[in-house]
Amino acid sequence: MSPILESIGSVKGYGWGALVAGGSYESIATATLSSPATTISLTGISQSYQHLLIRYWILPTGSGETNTNMRWNGLSSSIYYNMEAISDGSSQASLGWFADNKFNIGYTYGTYTTGAPQIANFLIPNYISTTKYKTGIGWWGTTGPTVGAATNMAMAWNSTAAITAVEILATGNNLATGSKLQLYGIKGS
Repeated sequence: MSPILESIGSVKGYGWGALVAGGSYESIATATLSSPATTISLTGISQSYQHLLIRYWILPTGSGETNTNMRWNGLSSSIYYNMEAISDGSSQASLGWFADNKFNIGYTYGTYTTGAPQIANFLIPNYISTTKYKTGIGWWGTTGPTVGAATNMAMAWNSTAAITAVEILATGNNLATGSKLQLYGIKGS
């Protein structure tokens, strides 16, 4: 099991099963696309929890590569920082984006009919704070035409605003009908 999954609880492998960890996780919002779109988002995020788990399962509508990005609170200023270690089974790379207008969170290949979903989990501690910058860890994975890719990621958001909205954006293709964004609130310190 991924070290990140071990730190945040079981998610039934890579499926979209229920997330359980002794009752400390609660589903607080879900968005499922009913038609293709370039974004999937959730707004008005509950501020009743200490930490936030962002999960998504997305498929592109077209062939080729679809890049995915994430924004919080709809902000598009240069306050997003992330780095990742990525591997496709035969090579590895380290990538970083600094003072960007979004988090760069991966890509997916293929179409909704050929299957090549991108799945991801991001844990954001203390997302409700209004006095601290936000940080997070996560992972995403996908399969391509000939090989899959997986990554671990660290992120920083140079804003003290509480996170009240999450948006996943696609470039290159739309997100297919059925793509899903889900948020879990985590109680505790």
